[in-house]
Amino acid sequence: MHQAWGTWVTDHIFKGWEGYIITFMFDHIPGRAASQIDQMEKEVVRVYRTLLTRIVRRPQQRCERDRLPRWIVVPDFPVPKHAKTSLGDVTINGGLHMHAIALLPPTSRLTGGLDQHFAAHQALYVRPGFPLCRLHAEPILRTPGTATEYVLKSIRRGRVSGDQILLLPQDRASHIFE
Repeated sequence: MHQAWGTWVTDHIFKGWEGYIITFMFDHIPGRAASQIDQMEKEVVRVYRTLLTRIVRRPQQRCERDRLPRWIVVPDFPVPKHAKTSLGDVTINGGLHMHAIALLPPTSRLTGGLDQHFAAHQALYVRPGFPLCRLHAEPILRTPGTATEYVLKSIRRGRVSGDQILLLPQDRASHIFE
């Protein structure tokens, strides 16, 4: 599965799409991991919908379907790293957070990269009353297959199952993810 998604991401980047790894960090969400993941997914969808009109003028129109950004979103847990990680990142929600591979179309209304957009407009996405506390994007500059494998690592390690992959846009997934 990792190789198939890696190939799919690589093909899109080769066709001119911009690739990013997005990290979604959350405040404490009460409940079991399954309900935490449900709430996190709702937040990811909210962020995606907020971003849509900054990329495509009329995302609901049929003619814009092929220009919608594509996201592969997976729950993730912290792993040992050489760099120190904040204690809060490891203890809040048991370290559970979300990672995504985001692909932006070759033509977009977004000025600058997604990383710059999220840094400059953090308050647009991180809102009072919502559990998302931090959002960060890094461009995929080399090895899209390795970046995809990194995002999917929780599946490979058996921490989450393959059916927990969230594909966005949801309503057109069968068409867009062909």
